[in-house]
Amino acid sequence: MTKPHLATACASSICISSCGNFGVVGYTSGHIDCFNLQSGLHRKSFKYSERKSKAHQSAVQGLALDLFNKQLVSAERDGLLRFWDFRWVKLIAELKVPSPVVQFCMCSTNSLLAIGVGNGSIGIVDVLCRKVVRIFSGAHKSKLTALDFSPDGKWLVSADEDGLIKVCLSIHILNTSETHLHC
Repeated sequence: MTKPHLATACASSICISSCGNFGVVGYTSGHIDCFNLQSGLHRKSFKYSERKSKAHQSAVQGLALDLFNKQLVSAERDGLLRFWDFRWVKLIAELKVPSPVVQFCMCSTNSLLAIGVGNGSIGIVDVLCRKVVRIFSGAHKSKLTALDFSPDGKWLVSADEDGLIKVCLSIHILNTSETHLHC
């Protein structure tokens, strides 16, 4: 690693482009770098501004690329989402959520982003409009451990430390299952 300020940083989030050519790494330091997966060479770094050397002020908690590799979404632990033009490495927009981001996943088929936050709520963000379109307030009472969309984007499944698994369709929580093991 040639950047001394990254010597103590750890990867805190990763994503792979839909074409499979690029890997994007977010670090505990707030930096975001993109690498070519075939050669391993560094390709670009995302920066908040010319004066700032990193993309976020706190650890990068989530990264997601859209299906066409046009837009990268990053989330920091402090609840700030940033939308980036992936090709030109420019900040497009920001969205602040009121609680720390703990889980993060994007559905490539419909450009929806699910965000699990520290208070147990789950928000759905339309990445194209860059707005929160649904909120499942207090969906979980304990810390979220997993969040994922079904391949067709109709279902959202979430799990927490208490072993609860919740299934959501559209704007309703349809089913809650309890497991005997922690999720």
